[in-house]
Amino acid sequence: MRNLLLLVFLALPATATDLIFDTFESDGFGEWLVEGDAFGKAPTAVTPEGVNGKITGYSGQYFVSSGHGGDKPTGSLTSPDFKISQPFLGFMIAGGGHKGRTAVQLLIGDKIAFEATGQNDLKMKKVVWSLRDHQGKQARIRIIDTEPGGWGIINADHFVFSDNQKPFFPKPKYRESKANKDGLIASGILPGLTIPEGAVAKLFATNKTLGVFSPTALTVDEKGRVFLAETHRFRFGVEDNRSHLYWLMDDISAQTTDDRIAMHEKWQEKLPLEKLTTVSEKIRVLIDTDGDGVADKSEIFAEKFNDLLDGTAAGIMAFEGKIYFACIPNIWMIEDEDGDLKSDKRRVLQDGFGVRVSFSGHDLNGFALGPDGRLYTTIGDRGFSFTTKEGHEYKYPNQGAILRFEPDGSNMEVVHTGLRNPKEIAFDQFG
Repeated sequence: MRNLLLLVFLALPATATDLIFDTFESDGFGEWLVEGDAFGKAPTAVTPEGVNGKITGYSGQYFVSSGHGGDKPTGSLTSPDFKISQPFLGFMIAGGGHKGRTAVQLLIGDKIAFEATGQNDLKMKKVVWSLRDHQGKQARIRIIDTEPGGWGIINADHFVFSDNQKPFFPKPKYRESKANKDGLIASGILPGLTIPEGAVAKLFATNKTLGVFSPTALTVDEKGRVFLAETHRFRFGVEDNRSHLYWLMDDISAQTTDDRIAMHEKWQEKLPLEKLTTVSEKIRVLIDTDGDGVADKSEIFAEKFNDLLDGTAAGIMAFEGKIYFACIPNIWMIEDEDGDLKSDKRRVLQDGFGVRVSFSGHDLNGFALGPDGRLYTTIGDRGFSFTTKEGHEYKYPNQGAILRFEPDGSNMEVVHTGLRNPKEIAFDQFG
């Protein structure tokens, strides 16, 4: 059942009550069922690559779009069931005008009770449906794109229930560069990216130029090569409890990674194990061979991180000829012994991370070299449970933490616990 956020707006002479259903101001689709590839992996703050023009008029900073890859990809987003409690439902929409194919639909039972399409434009417009005759009924919202031809996209944002036929919609927060603000100027390469006056920004590598895909972390080695951790398993192996509420009690009771394996095996009829092991996380290496500040060579340095528990690939560090890689359930040390830009030797320094599915993004993260010569890392509240090589046992299945270890993987130690989702760690001049 969907929980709604209550907002009360005071005006004269009446009081309007708005119930926020979804604003999409997040890093994922939450409880919405995602089908197909058209909507990407999360809401977007910019017009997706492949859309001919600029999407405008949405509320806040993020919105959903089926334009990832242009007109051809198809798919849908379907909300969880909810009970209609207010007489009006408002939202914003733009895109193709294909009835039944590029649309926002309200489903009551298996029937389409209401439908709105775009008008073959990219400026979002407000739509408000009167649901008075359907209050008390169970319903779902579906955002659908089954049109692979021209104007085969749909964009939507800010679904809100209200007792007023004019619900409140926040103004858009476009990612635009504001020149000369606090000594910053527009970069000229990405909307919203500002740089200090006198600086120059370049696009080092992109998906279009060198195949870069969903990078989560990077490091530069002693030879000036850039190593990227890329996640390919987000929603294709790296799951989120909000999309799989049926296993919630099993997940929050898990104490070890073996418990999580058992949970996935228990629920494989709902989520086949094959889906969880098909796609691999990857490490990519990028090289600027001519020194112009733009990469011109790209190689996959390491992959086959597609076991049942693997992901997210969220941390990477080059140190003394070795690559340290954080990818639940393991901290890896990887080497290229013959210099061919392919990993030849990989070793697990410590396993046992990611006891729970929890929220995606609450992962094992990047590394920092401490003043004591040890490597430090963090993990979110997906938790951990392991015994070190020296025999020390650590069990924190529902907490985030800071850890440290020797570069050879020995003396793994928990430094601090009780955290929710720490991302990175750094040291100042005082250590």
